[in-house]
Amino acid sequence: MAIHRQFDLEGVIRHVRAARKLANHDRLYYEVALGTISPLMFTEVAAQLAQAPDAPVPDLDARFDELLELTRGFRVHDPARAALLELLFTVTREAMPKFLGKQRGAGLAALRKLPDKAMALMRKFPESRDAWRLVFSSTRLTDDPRKARLLANAPLPAALQQDPDLRVQQVRAQLDAALLWEDGDLLLAAMKSGMTLPETVDADTALTIRATLDAVAGREGDKASLERAGQAFAALAERKTGKELALALNNAAMVTAYAGDLPAAMAMLERAAQAAPEGVSAAYNMGALAYRMNTREGLAELFGKIPGASGIVGVRLNARAFLVTLAEAGQGDVAVTREEFAAALAGEEVDEFRGRVPLGRWGVVEQGEFKVSLGYATNGGLTVLDEVVPHWWLVVPAPALDSLLAARTKGNKGAKKAEKRAKPAKP
Repeated sequence: MAIHRQFDLEGVIRHVRAARKLANHDRLYYEVALGTISPLMFTEVAAQLAQAPDAPVPDLDARFDELLELTRGFRVHDPARAALLELLFTVTREAMPKFLGKQRGAGLAALRKLPDKAMALMRKFPESRDAWRLVFSSTRLTDDPRKARLLANAPLPAALQQDPDLRVQQVRAQLDAALLWEDGDLLLAAMKSGMTLPETVDADTALTIRATLDAVAGREGDKASLERAGQAFAALAERKTGKELALALNNAAMVTAYAGDLPAAMAMLERAAQAAPEGVSAAYNMGALAYRMNTREGLAELFGKIPGASGIVGVRLNARAFLVTLAEAGQGDVAVTREEFAAALAGEEVDEFRGRVPLGRWGVVEQGEFKVSLGYATNGGLTVLDEVVPHWWLVVPAPALDSLLAARTKGNKGAKKAEKRAKPAKP
């Protein structure tokens, strides 16, 4: 009643905890308990961190103990969902203190266990939608490209093959992994998945997926794909506003540029920049197209500002690579810009939670949102949200990017050989 009347979360939890030691808990008890105690716990932890970022969170183990005890009780009513929650709570319990203690590497190592555990969960409960969502979302965490392909391409059971949500999660995972690892086989799998999405998938979601795949193919010279992508992004731009409008216009502009009409593409990019002034991806593309149109004035200043303003790693790195390109053309110090790029790439690798730093060499950079939450709804019961919502931006890769990466790879191999030669001989 506390939920139905005014969603009094603290009141609900008082009742839940008062009944904790009683017998005969039913499914509703566990759903309400898990769907209220968990979000409140994470809200309280976030508030404590905001007040004292460097202080340890009190009673963290006790908080997780409570959640895991509830999860074990929930097994009787929904073993698959209980197993999923137990996995998420256990991994979070291991990773959170490491991140809070500024041990990012150790925290990431804990998170990177999730893909294997998700696959094992799916095999135990092959028709659990929760398990499949975790499989597809966790493809972003693995640092093994073969494992990413295995996860993204895992065949759905017959009962779930027409599930619109899972099919969208899978094709997003396939495309994201293809772009991240530059995997042509995964790209083909994503194209097949995108063309066979159920009719019940949200129309704009399906259109965005197919248009992005068409744009990748069109960039490689497929004119029919390029035409379809242009029409799709233009149609999306007609009914979007704000950041979504900026994204659609940016992508329509890039398709127009691929088709050879650079002035028209520049006009679209100007509209994109006006639609979301806080974003800089359209501005980056304007600079890249200006370079292709043999305009150099102001580009060094533009590309110099973008790394500090963009929230997309691929845009930041390509902007730095453009500074190298300009330096090689006489606008800047080549050695300094190369060193700055190398340092930036190394820093991005340290901070990147995905299995690899996304470089955008295929002309697409991804700005993804991990959405993981647990709650209770009066009209839906226990709600578990676990998905990645990607926003794919078409971009012009910097001309110097490939050479910079090749030089770095060569340098790393040389350093390893020198280190091996420097090792003392075994006695």
